[in-house]
Order: sequence, then C-alpha cells, then structure tokens
Amino acid sequence: MDIKQLKYFLAIAKEKQITAAAKKLHIAQPPLSTQLRLLEEELGTSLLERGSRNITLTDAGKILFTRANEIINLVESTKKEIDDLNHGLNGTLNIGAVTSSISSIIPEQLKLFHSQYKRVNFQIWDGDTLRITELLRNNTIEIGIVKTPFDYENYDFILIPSKISTTPMLAITNSLLSSNKLSIDVKALADKPLIVHRRYEKKITVYCEEHGFKPSIFCKADDIRLMLALAYDNIGVAILPKSNLDSLSIEKLRPLEINGLYMDTSFAVIWPKNHYLSNTAKRFIESFTQKNPEEI
Repeated sequence: MDIKQLKYFLAIAKEKQITAAAKKLHIAQPPLSTQLRLLEEELGTSLLERGSRNITLTDAGKILFTRANEIINLVESTKKEIDDLNHGLNGTLNIGAVTSSISSIIPEQLKLFHSQYKRVNFQIWDGDTLRITELLRNNTIEIGIVKTPFDYENYDFILIPSKISTTPMLAITNSLLSSNKLSIDVKALADKPLIVHRRYEKKITVYCEEHGFKPSIFCKADDIRLMLALAYDNIGVAILPKSNLDSLSIEKLRPLEINGLYMDTSFAVIWPKNHYLSNTAKRFIESFTQKNPEEI
C-alpha cells in the first residue's frame, strides 16, 4: 500500500465510477483498475461493491476511506511543516472554526495576520465544536476556534477575553412544561426527562443537585438540532444556552429561561496537546494576543 494507491482509491470512492475517477486523475482506466485490484489483494478484502451504475463502499472500504483521508492529510501537513522549516512562513494554514465565529472573529484575525505575513493562505473549515475537535484529531486542521466548554484535558488553548459572554440557560419544550411566564424555577424540571448537550451536562447536574434533586437525563447529545427535534416530539425537555439558538429556528417550541442558571461562554483557540505546530500556526495563535494596529 502506498500514497498513490490511496489517492487512487479515494478518487474512485468520491467519483463512484472508475471511468470518472480515471478521467479526474488524468490516467487510463486499466492501470487504475489494476492498482485497485492490487490494493484489495494486499488487504485481503473487497473495498467496493460494483452496482449497475455506481460503485459503493464495503464496510472495509468505508474504514479505508476514513483512514486514507487522514493519511493523505498527514502527509500533506508534514510536507508543509518541512517547507515551513526551510522557507519561513508561507503556504496554507488550515483552521477550523465554529460557525458563530465566522463573522465575529475570523475576518479581523485573518486581516491582522495577513498584514504581517503576506505569503500565508488559509483554508477555513466550519462546524460545531465536536466537528472541529474531530478535524484536529485527524490532522485535517492545525488550529480550532471553538466555544467553551470543550475537552480541556486533550487540548492546549487560549481564551479570547473580548468574546466572553453570559447567557441564560433555557428549558425548551413543546408541551411538557406549563407556565404562564417566560421563565421557570429549576425545580419544575425535577420529574421531567431532560435532553442535555454533553458540554453542559456537569453544569446542569450540579445546579439541579444544589436545588435538592438529581436530574433525570433521558438523552445526552452533541447535535443541537437533534435535541430540538426530540423536544418537539415531546420526548423530553432540551436544556440549552440561549446563545446557541441565535441561528436556529425554534418555531412551535417554547423556550423558558431557567431562573438563576447561566452559562459563561467564550471563544477559545485550541490545538492538541503534545502535538507539532508549524511556525505559521504558532504565529497565528500568538496573533490573538496582539493589538490590531487600528486599535492603537
């Protein structure tokens, strides 16, 4: 198995046709089919299921697809690191950012950094905190910009102080809670099945226990849209910070503030502990502690 074979396999998997993959790779179809056959023989398993029109991945193929992407990204990252070492700050910096930071943080930071390092280009990957940490783990990106809290044990980080905010926690329901007000006491949740985000589980549990009961957590999830869907179906009460709902529709759902329960949220720049960082990534991290020339 070599890098070229992995690239060929990825092209076939993405194009879903050997003919289309060969065309994209600018090679003839027979050599591509030969390399695929050699790869399957080496691994001792079929990687593709050939249908009448399109190719689909076998279970083994799906595993290789994930690993091949990681390997290719790691190889490209290594090349960039060596080039960075030999030639200084240039090339492309891969950054992951939660969607809410795209308009509030990324533009000004890229502008500041580009004013100092003209030869650096960027690739921005967006998603929620869970996706950003996944991209960091498989070396697709070097740096992530996420919202707190996150997995502090596995990442080094710096907080972005100017972006810290306090937001009320909401109990979001279809009809499991009855209240004529816009807020409720936390004790109203004592006998309700709760749907909580893993990032906020500890905070919610501690607050409930301080008020005399252990919360009944029906479901822990990472996807806010799934939590809202479960709340809409009256499966439980979703507990989320108000700031998480800024860009989401909660039509037909009732958001009630939980009296006294707030979440301090801020943005943080994170990167894996004990992991090589290119000089470009290091300088970009340092740029968050610098003053924008326009502010001086």
